[in-house]
Amino acid sequence: MKRIVTLALILVFQIGYFFGKTPIRKHALIVAIGNYEEVTGWKKISSLNDVDLIADALNKQGFANTDIQILRDAEADKEGIQTALNDLRNKANPGDIVVIHFSSHGQQIMDDNRDEIDGYDEAIVAFGAPAIYDKGYEGENHLRDEELGEHLDDIRQKIGKEGDVLVLVDACHSGTATRGKEIPRGGVTAFAPADYKPERNDASEVGIFEKNRATSRGVADLSPMVVISAARADELNYEYNGYGSLSVAFSRSFKGMNDKFSYRTLFSKIAKEMSIIAPKQNPAIEGDIDRLLFGGKVVAQESYYSLESISGTDALIKGGAFTGLNEGTTIKIFASGTTTTKDKEPVSTGTITYADAFTCNATLDLPLDGKVEDFWVFTDQQTFGDVSLAISLGELKKGVLKDNLTTFISGFPLMNEVTKNEDFIAKEVSGKLVLERSQDASNFEYYQRGRMNSTFPTDDGFRTFKKVMSSYVQGKFLKELELSNPDYNIEMRLIPVKLGKGGKVDTLNILDKMDAGGIPQFSTKDTVLIELVNNSPFPVYFNVIDIQPDGVVNPLIPKRGQNAKDFRIGPGQSYTLNKKIWFYPPYGTETFKVFASYQPIDFTPIFMTKGGSAGTRGNLKNELEKLFADSYSMSRGADIGALSSNTDACTFSYIFKIVEPLK
Repeated sequence: MKRIVTLALILVFQIGYFFGKTPIRKHALIVAIGNYEEVTGWKKISSLNDVDLIADALNKQGFANTDIQILRDAEADKEGIQTALNDLRNKANPGDIVVIHFSSHGQQIMDDNRDEIDGYDEAIVAFGAPAIYDKGYEGENHLRDEELGEHLDDIRQKIGKEGDVLVLVDACHSGTATRGKEIPRGGVTAFAPADYKPERNDASEVGIFEKNRATSRGVADLSPMVVISAARADELNYEYNGYGSLSVAFSRSFKGMNDKFSYRTLFSKIAKEMSIIAPKQNPAIEGDIDRLLFGGKVVAQESYYSLESISGTDALIKGGAFTGLNEGTTIKIFASGTTTTKDKEPVSTGTITYADAFTCNATLDLPLDGKVEDFWVFTDQQTFGDVSLAISLGELKKGVLKDNLTTFISGFPLMNEVTKNEDFIAKEVSGKLVLERSQDASNFEYYQRGRMNSTFPTDDGFRTFKKVMSSYVQGKFLKELELSNPDYNIEMRLIPVKLGKGGKVDTLNILDKMDAGGIPQFSTKDTVLIELVNNSPFPVYFNVIDIQPDGVVNPLIPKRGQNAKDFRIGPGQSYTLNKKIWFYPPYGTETFKVFASYQPIDFTPIFMTKGGSAGTRGNLKNELEKLFADSYSMSRGADIGALSSNTDACTFSYIFKIVEPLK
């Protein structure tokens, strides 16, 4: 009898412990301020558009709408933001995951406690905060970085070392003047009196990551934290077609993940997206960047889209051209909660009939019986839409150049003449053609004959122009191509090395090659080894291509004459290329792109034939090889073939910069 009572008591305690343990929750706070009052001196920006992008991305990683608090415009004055941060701290429990996103203006503001290296705090411009210093107001309505840091440390202390905090800042603090057509978030001079003389200090860490503050609480008791910013402190953060550039990049990157992804992997995906939509802008990351994303508590989920509305066989989908849903793409509908569509029958199928940036219309083969929240939309056969560049000729004077360029563009499949929403603006400088980026007014540059060029000759029938822009569009297409497959986990690393006497190779620390934002940068004096790691539970074959800043694509692995079957990595293994890599111009943001597949893939014949003849495509072994071959035929007006969602492959992009060596 005593034994039965004892066992019963043990069972009671175990049940009590089990039910008493609080399950891990995911919390988020989204702060979006776009409609600043005119009296403050701040321009209106498109921050409110970012809300749905971020919320939708978080939903797909298990963040319930009830756990996502959103502050818009007047709700996000300084008091409102601080109250929301306090509420978030009160709701959070040990081990929870917290994401905080800011879409707003940012500004440097005079330091009020002499803790900043440059004498300025960085601040979120809360609703009601003025842009220009006026005596009597000392920044009380700005949310300074140290104030935000205190609130974040409160949250980190509450959730403890098993929790995670991710902060996204789609703002900038630079006071640099702006010229481009896209609106910058920030871009106003520092908030300080005209006679303010900042005192420079020797502090090694300030702001959100201030060492002294964290140490006083006990670092071991705080959760890990990572902060990702849209731009470095000395750069402007430009909007992208009415959305925040970081918000767009994050929404594109925050999918197809698994529990082996790190914050560095996420940042690599974001940096790749930013290099496409804002090529002159450098995102930044700081914190525990090699920690597993959310401590490994990631939902391994096949990428999907939500429905906005359904009416019979007509559907409006929350996703569009920017997220991979183009006109002609076929889709399949499954019950919400479906993590993988492999070997499963959909409840309906359909085709995208119209797509704008972030929404699209589809016609379904069968009507859906239920509510929009009952279904998820998955890609079946992905098409790639219009890959051509939009160019404005409005700033060219009437004359021979404008007439000739108009005629050339009308017959060039990769370029369309437009009067708005252009990618580039054509200009004439000293009788030569110049392309100016609409976003930030920087000139397009390409590498030729050993130097960088920003002008195109006008006396060669636009042959140089066609060749350069064809390469650029191909490189842009391949850089944008993203195969997300949660079954795969492939990473690439560049290992800096120093060559010693007798051929000795010493490994250097990659952290010493990082710029201020956490992006690797190498000069023509640097040497690296390439290492690939396969964290997938099965072997993979791989190819690696190099995409230059001007879009030129080069083979990296395998090279001509090498057998594609030799480039295979077993599960949980790594591969180091036994050939050293050196760097050459053009300078700028470069991409090494990995294509990994369960079956061997070989791009080398395609490189050799530049896509080959029309009949060559049928001899290629798989869809990846066919798609790569199609990228060469775009300039001839050929369509790019669709890519099946059943393609057993993935991609990984390693972003770095090539810079001039220090003299």
